[in-house]
Amino acid sequence: MSNNVLILHGWGGSDFPHWQSELAGEIAKNYGTVSFPLLDNCHFPSKNRWVKQVKTILGEFKPNTVVCHSLANTLWFWLCQKEMVEIERLIMVSPPSLTTNIE
Repeated sequence: MSNNVLILHGWGGSDFPHWQSELAGEIAKNYGTVSFPLLDNCHFPSKNRWVKQVKTILGEFKPNTVVCHSLANTLWFWLCQKEMVEIERLIMVSPPSLTTNIE
């Protein structure tokens, strides 16, 4: 069985030296295959655009584990409102403020 880990960043992305880039490197070296995509227009997120992009990634990459950071936690809930997503593990880190408003 392959170990595919998808890391989803929050608002503004999380490139080096953010902890997600370090995690991606460690997963690639020691665990399995990692996908750490830069979501479209990450400084001006769009609910519909991000959900569509993640649905495509899930279909192509087929992760066993998903790590969501910040706004990606909310993104995951948006995605699950639209369809059932089956994964083995979901790790949610640092959710955004309850007052965060994204169209």
